[in-house]
Amino acid sequence: MIHVSMATIKGREDQCGRAYASLLRQPLVDHIFIQSKPHGAREDDARKFLNEPISGYMITADDDLIYPVGYVEYMVNQLDEQRKINGPCAVTLMGRLITGKMTSYYHDLENAVKLDWRDADGITKRIHIPGTCMFIYHTDDIRFTMDAFPTENMADIHAGIKCHNEGVKIVRVPPIRPKWIQYQNVEDTIWDRDNLNDSVHTELVNSVNWI
Repeated sequence: MIHVSMATIKGREDQCGRAYASLLRQPLVDHIFIQSKPHGAREDDARKFLNEPISGYMITADDDLIYPVGYVEYMVNQLDEQRKINGPCAVTLMGRLITGKMTSYYHDLENAVKLDWRDADGITKRIHIPGTCMFIYHTDDIRFTMDAFPTENMADIHAGIKCHNEGVKIVRVPPIRPKWIQYQNVEDTIWDRDNLNDSVHTELVNSVNWI
């Protein structure tokens, strides 16, 4: 079974609708879950990691992206290939490879290598922190619950930490072509809120011995 899950918030109904429509066009998807209600007191991005006993492939998505036809097939094929090479692993189109103690999670480019989802650079590389807006794993390798995300709006970092702690490799694979996935403009993003105030993010990343 192939499942896709994304979280959304009030005010993004139009963008979420377009993201959902793009996922409906994917021929291999069995279920699409949209987390539109708070989980307890939480309304953050970690809600896309389902607290449900499902099995199979899980793809986490974001409500501000439009996914092209063939996206899910590509991600499943890439995960299958990387699992043959690496054993238990997860795949993403973006993320960070941590190379040293960071001074800023968002802005330190000396102690981390950032691989972007917009760059069709042909680079397939082991990384530490995935972009969970385009992230796939298999439940035979790892399962996530909300307990894995103690800090709100840091799903990427916490997903990376859980994979690291459980010995699940994360592999960034490149998009097929530039602008393969389309970004929809939204207001009040996590980047907008936190990119100039990322001390907690930085401390959390630096608390892990990635290397």
